[in-house]
Amino acid sequence: MIRGFIAIVFAVCFSVNAYSQVPFECNDQFYQVFTFQGQQLAYDLVSNTFVIAPNNAGEGYNAVGYRIADNFAYGLASTGNLLQISADGSVIDLGPVAGLAGSAQAGDFGPDGLLYIHQNAVVPAEIVGIDVDTVTAVNFVNLSGPDVNFPDIALNPTNGLFYAVNFSDTPGANPGDLVTIDIVTGTVQYSRTY
Repeated sequence: MIRGFIAIVFAVCFSVNAYSQVPFECNDQFYQVFTFQGQQLAYDLVSNTFVIAPNNAGEGYNAVGYRIADNFAYGLASTGNLLQISADGSVIDLGPVAGLAGSAQAGDFGPDGLLYIHQNAVVPAEIVGIDVDTVTAVNFVNLSGPDVNFPDIALNPTNGLFYAVNFSDTPGANPGDLVTIDIVTGTVQYSRTY
């Protein structure tokens, strides 16, 4: 009886540890995914060195944003599934996002706690807010303004706007133009950067 109990406790502990992740810390590093297998590196801006994370996702992912609420990053796999990403490069696949079709290449968390992603192939252009706790697309923001194509976005927490750099030559905007996106109104504006 006691041996059976110990075996069950060990199995439960092993199972919990297999899914435990290492949260990100606020330090002088930035993180990048640099392979199609989801290999992550941490780059130290002070020492000008990088360290490759010991784990990889086993698949590529994108549209990644860091969530302050739990110190994990979240992004979309090429399958469109939502991933929770830890500082050691390990991921937990949270499954498909209800109400969202396909994957995305740009993402960051908004001031409302949603992961906002942009799918360049979607017409009309939109930014979609995902509730990572329920794994559901809950806010669809139609974009108005110049037709821009951007590979990434970042939130400016002081004004609540997302920023991007236009990637391609599109009507109304040129490659390298700085783009702002207001997720409340859907307004896209750009300014020349050269």
